[in-house]
Amino acid sequence: VKYYHEEDAERALMKLTGRFYSGKLIQAEYTTVSDFREARCRAFHETRCNRGAYCNFMHIKHIPRAIKRRVVREMYDDHPEYLGQTSSRGGGRKEKDKDKDRDRKRSRSRRRDKEKKEKGDRRGGDEDGPPARQTSEERRAMIASWNAEKEGGAIS
Repeated sequence: VKYYHEEDAERALMKLTGRFYSGKLIQAEYTTVSDFREARCRAFHETRCNRGAYCNFMHIKHIPRAIKRRVVREMYDDHPEYLGQTSSRGGGRKEKDKDKDRDRKRSRSRRRDKEKKEKGDRRGGDEDGPPARQTSEERRAMIASWNAEKEGGAIS
């Protein structure tokens, strides 16, 4: 984890020491690495690192995007000083600008929804793109018909 302030890093290190995660002891330590992309084990990323605990590179687990968004939102809610918006500097975005952005996002999503409706269901085999994915029942029926054809062809 990367921290802006050394005191926060020290506090996290002290609180993580001796703790367990998923049944394993957490071994937290300081590092001088500033670009963590270079410290990542590429073999682990490609699911082929066989060194395990003896690997000198970081084995970073994937974090789903929804969880990242929620954690970042909570961080900014808890620590608004990271936003760089302090009233003493007179900076920061005004409510009017935030409302404009919100309206722009809404209109963009509405436009996208409208385009989807205009294109409609593409199972008919339009030339514009691939057909839409079938439902589970449709796939099961198709597989059953293939199996029936295969059994019928093998018996003849």
